[in-house]
Amino acid sequence: MNEASPGSLHAFLVSYAGESKDIISLTRLLETLSPGGTGILHLAKSSWSKSHFEKICKGAGLRVLMFTKKTKMFRTSYYVVVRKSLPSEVSQFTLSIILADPSDEEQSRASSLYFPFLIENGLADRSEIVIVEDSPPIVEGTVIEDQKEVSGPDFKLIYHYKSSGKSASILTGLYHARGRYILLDESFGLVQPYEIFSLLNVCMKYEQTDGIRPGAIKGVAGGVTQFTIFTGAAVRELAAQKQFNNNSYRLLEKKGFLIDSIEVTTLH
Repeated sequence: MNEASPGSLHAFLVSYAGESKDIISLTRLLETLSPGGTGILHLAKSSWSKSHFEKICKGAGLRVLMFTKKTKMFRTSYYVVVRKSLPSEVSQFTLSIILADPSDEEQSRASSLYFPFLIENGLADRSEIVIVEDSPPIVEGTVIEDQKEVSGPDFKLIYHYKSSGKSASILTGLYHARGRYILLDESFGLVQPYEIFSLLNVCMKYEQTDGIRPGAIKGVAGGVTQFTIFTGAAVRELAAQKQFNNNSYRLLEKKGFLIDSIEVTTLH
């Protein structure tokens, strides 16, 4: 179980009843469930109160389906059934921007670029920035930290409690994104931000064309994909996958989504 990567399991049955409290270990376990997956856990009441466990589940994108009731059999422990939620079909934002496992320098550069850009273009209240760190936080804390700037976009920081690679970081970001359109920035702020509108215009044009179902529009510079705009419908297809790579785009095409690309301008 400890070797399972985030989003790789459809179900599990695990007992923590005889173990001491270990938030990191439990969170790492919960992360292994794929969207729609179900887990059954046996927990000690002395270590895990139901309210505390529900907070951990909320942070990991899980819904508690059932707790066993207090009986003579369950005086010191209880069973709980959880399910990993599917990506929401209701868009909370117009645009989500994903930065998957950036270095400190890349995160600083991209954040300093996008925050003023989104504010200046009237998207501050209709956008979010999702950053996925492929490593645990230095101090023990919640899996997801939501921060709302006074006059800026929503900011969501997500930690993997087990390093799982860039592919898993991208899928985690896609899973937690709540935008109608989702931008995966693989350049970490090296592309002119106004190019977002170039990709959005192409995507919206396809949406208004009968018989075309846009999935992803890639922004390419120097023959390399710098960032990609996905539609919410395409992201819901990808979020259930175990890996993100070129096959992910082929999967979308098999599902009837259009994949296109345009040239974009970099800052250097």
